[in-house]
Amino acid sequence: MALKFLDDMSYFDHRRQQMRFVAHDGSKAVSFRIELDAFYSPGIEDSGGETDYLGAFYQNLDAIHAAAQAAYQKGGRSSYFLSNEDLRS
Repeated sequence: MALKFLDDMSYFDHRRQQMRFVAHDGSKAVSFRIELDAFYSPGIEDSGGETDYLGAFYQNLDAIHAAAQAAYQKGGRSSYFLSNEDLRS
């Protein structure tokens, strides 16, 4: 049950203010949403825009993928929502 993550499968959802990304377990696609507060803290130099969010997402990618893998191991569902708590566990 090891997930494979493809970098080109992530994007910022403006309406929900979340990042979305997809992983694969064999031929099964698994979608994830992660709340902005889980990986992004505005800095003095930040404009608070999509570029800043994507940068923070990629800076925290190892922790985000670990949280996604942990969530998937618990349930094996096809979609998940990750929160700040999931990332800190």
